[in-house]
Amino acid sequence: MKKFFAGLLITILCIVAIVVIAAVVVVNLTPRQLKLEDLSLGNMTIEELGIADTKILEIIKSITNIGKVEEDDVVNRPFDSTAEKDKAEGNLDNSSVSEGSLSDILKDKVVYDKRYLLTYQDTTIAYMLDSAIHDAKNPSEAIEVLQNAHISVKEIAITKKNSNGEIRIVAEINLGDFKAQIEDKLGAAKSFLTVPEKVFLVSELDFTVDSNGKMQTTSKSLSINGNNEDPVSKAIIQVVLSNMGEGMTLEKLNGYMGSALSEIIYNLGAIGEATVKEGNVVEGEPTLGFGGIKENAICVITHVSA
Repeated sequence: MKKFFAGLLITILCIVAIVVIAAVVVVNLTPRQLKLEDLSLGNMTIEELGIADTKILEIIKSITNIGKVEEDDVVNRPFDSTAEKDKAEGNLDNSSVSEGSLSDILKDKVVYDKRYLLTYQDTTIAYMLDSAIHDAKNPSEAIEVLQNAHISVKEIAITKKNSNGEIRIVAEINLGDFKAQIEDKLGAAKSFLTVPEKVFLVSELDFTVDSNGKMQTTSKSLSINGNNEDPVSKAIIQVVLSNMGEGMTLEKLNGYMGSALSEIIYNLGAIGEATVKEGNVVEGEPTLGFGGIKENAICVITHVSA
């Protein structure tokens, strides 16, 4: 009997050793080597997601690392909602915006009793765009896309160059149903592989200002957690995009980010500079254009009734 149990134990240990060795071998293979490149994840195959030639081990590491990223790791200049609310409402005094309703700035141009030169810090703009996205009832196409993606704006950073500028937008996106889809395809692996509840989209845009004082943005890049190289991050974005409607691409989504920002700023006023008198009232004719761009701030000439 002892020999039987000893033999049984040895057999079990051998099986465990074989399984462990097999696991080591498997995690060092790619989905293509395992004939899994046509496996569907969401509405796209592993091949289409661009991770067919990425080792299983690297995919596991990437998903694990994505889930560890915190807001402080990505957001450099967070805004304080209370402080920025006061700044925004201060700039909206004497305007057509109803008190406490920032969603009004998405409906049409904000109209004032006089032309004022007002300055908006990028932290204030970030707060206003985030509030408008959450509160808008009949949004424009760009805002509606961001609403459907469950985006929350965490940071907008405006950098001034010689004759153009750069914008960095950090937005939190809840994976929601996407997480369930990803987990379904992980099968038994989801017991040890945690798909994050949320990720951070980092949008990079170039911009200029036209002669009407309106910002014109151009998409540069859109990545998860600011990582442009990680194939799994790119794959997660593709799953999100595939569930946002037919034909949605990284460039389109980033374009909507820029359009939403441009809309909100132009409704606040035309970007430019001017001579002012007491109370920041514009004196003479303002000069619309890139001159109204400052480092981490934008100056606008307010709209008045026709």
